Amino acid sequence: MHFLSTIKFYANLSLVSLSLLTFAHATPQESAGIVTFMLGKAYLNNELVHVGTEINQGDTLETLSNGHVHIRFVDDALVSVRPSSKLSIDHYAYNAQTPSESVIKFDLKEGIIRSISGKGAKSARDKFRLNTPIAAIGVRGTDFVVKASNKLVQAVVNEGAIAVAPFSSSCDASAFGPCSEAVELDGTSKQLLELNTLYSTPRLIPLSASIELASELFKSELTNSQSNTEDTETESSEKDQNAKDSSNNTNNAKSNSGTDTTSGTSNNSSSFDSPFSEAMSETEVKQIIADHVAKNSVDQLTTSPVSTKLAWGRFSSFGKVYQDTKNDTLIYESYLDAAEGRESLPVAALLGAANGLPNATALFRSGSDRSSIDYSLGNVDFDLKASQVNLYMPDGGVEEMDITDSFLSVDFTKGSFNTGLTLNSLITSKVKFNMSGSINSNGELFPGSSDSTRHFSGATTLEGDEAGYLFYKEIEAGMIEGATIWH
Repeated sequence: MHFLSTIKFYANLSLVSLSLLTFAHATPQESAGIVTFMLGKAYLNNELVHVGTEINQGDTLETLSNGHVHIRFVDDALVSVRPSSKLSIDHYAYNAQTPSESVIKFDLKEGIIRSISGKGAKSARDKFRLNTPIAAIGVRGTDFVVKASNKLVQAVVNEGAIAVAPFSSSCDASAFGPCSEAVELDGTSKQLLELNTLYSTPRLIPLSASIELASELFKSELTNSQSNTEDTETESSEKDQNAKDSSNNTNNAKSNSGTDTTSGTSNNSSSFDSPFSEAMSETEVKQIIADHVAKNSVDQLTTSPVSTKLAWGRFSSFGKVYQDTKNDTLIYESYLDAAEGRESLPVAALLGAANGLPNATALFRSGSDRSSIDYSLGNVDFDLKASQVNLYMPDGGVEEMDITDSFLSVDFTKGSFNTGLTLNSLITSKVKFNMSGSINSNGELFPGSSDSTRHFSGATTLEGDEAGYLFYKEIEAGMIEGATIWH
């Protein structure tokens, strides 16, 4: 037996050596990637990371509890490194001329990452490997999230598939590609894969039975990435406490439920709790916000998420500005900033809540020489310019949603509109949002029918060159809030 084991050991060693020789011609680039987004603090080989920092083969990236880093690699792969995580780029040799000969290997020592495969991993699936402390992960052209520690690995696939196997004599950590005895998780299966040191093989759990586990994969990013720099950490914690104190005096946002086009629709019957009376009209809400704009001055204008004639801003009846710098990528965290350089009376507003803090979100519009919309424009098809869609879950977690398909058609002559979005996230199936209705002479969009699971408010510019709307939609996993700007 000892003799046979020795032969097997040297055979495996020879195979690994042969593989490395085969991959030798895929020479690593001088730079494997670059940091494109940065929150909080992170270190690359013990040096502070900044936007623009180059990532190379052999580097180790470590994020602090408030750190969050996005990396774009040379083959257009994207990796999001969440707070309290440690990722090593063991090997990154992308062959642009022959992508199938690329060799890529990561080592997630702890924490959470989201990986979206680039040309290298898609073309050379047999040479891509993500190691964790207890398992090897291969891909099938994929978008997935992995949480890893010394005792546990959890994964959710958004698109494509991954193959996960615990390390063993037949699954060596030094090898490349998926292991032969791996368990595969497909993005269409609506399952979470989990492996811990007590299991001999990974197990698959239906997402419907593991929503808390799935949301836990994202929670650390949402609860820890509260400040952009060390200088703002104290201020951020004070804002978080203010939000907590305020939310203790209010109920979380809810909405009525009903039949919908997605399998994740809730059948509970409830209504939105807001800081305003439910009997208050949208016009009254707009006037309240306009009065606050008139009474307050803007000390400092925050950087605009997107330069437009239309801008979204949040307003809270508690007198405190709703703060969510992590998830508010399109909506100004202060309505005062959204109103700067625009009319003080918002053209659209919607009551709701985000992270349990009741607020109104209002759309401000630049002034115009026109007094009404241009009815001669006829039917105009808009393109989605910018968007922000988040799923607010009952446990306090927030998951960003992607818009995979969109349309907005406004008939200025007939006074009607029709719009639709297809939404997707790591923990939900595809969700459809559709709305049609009318547009008045002031460019305000009004939904044509009442639906207890959907809430909508929007407007266009009087010139008809921009549009924007905000919506809420309740599904089984939580409440979706979405803001859009169209050109």
